[in-house]
Amino acid sequence: MWLIQGDNMLKKYKLTCILILSLFILTSCSSTSSATDQQKQNDSLVPGYNEQLFRDFLQGKVIAKDKNNDEIRIEDYFGSKTLDSTDEYALYDMNHDGLPELHVRGGISYLVFTVIDKQLVLWHDFTGYDIPLNNGAVLYSRDGAAPKHVDYQYSVFDFYGNETLRIGFSKYSSNDDENYDTYFFNDGDEDVQIASKTDWDKLTRKLLSIKSDKVEWHPIAF
Repeated sequence: MWLIQGDNMLKKYKLTCILILSLFILTSCSSTSSATDQQKQNDSLVPGYNEQLFRDFLQGKVIAKDKNNDEIRIEDYFGSKTLDSTDEYALYDMNHDGLPELHVRGGISYLVFTVIDKQLVLWHDFTGYDIPLNNGAVLYSRDGAAPKHVDYQYSVFDFYGNETLRIGFSKYSSNDDENYDTYFFNDGDEDVQIASKTDWDKLTRKLLSIKSDKVEWHPIAF
């Protein structure tokens, strides 16, 4: 971990961060737009779409598989058949192949499923703090404690749901209140302390401006 010092270093750092963040935002769509030609040659491995299979899973009629081939049942995921307002699903295209995936979230969990070779499979396992964005990327946003802090992580995924890029920002309060006084940037390898709130706000503003209103969530009913 290192602290940004000096005008030249700060300017270089700010420019680098802005360029990196812009690259993440602008390329998230293109980086997930399609599988490689070699991958697409094997049609059985290319994610597909089956609305009836999605519906049957939500109704507890079929079983999904994770990447270890372990079974996932909708009632196991929620713990019971008693639902609340946080138990939702959405059909939304994350990998930009023109076919929506099944998004299921409730409480602190959030799963995305697709169909491969007529089997419902886990595309990616997120947390309840992750938000799918309109550009196909995902924003992790969480307020934490001990000490009080806020974390943001912007992640990009490939055609098959594997994370390919991540950039993060955090701010901490040494007094454990709303007066944040320490700020960090993370490039995926290490934390870099940012010199001021002004710089942190400038770097996170574009990140937080990306909307997620294209994802339409609906209540789940078994």
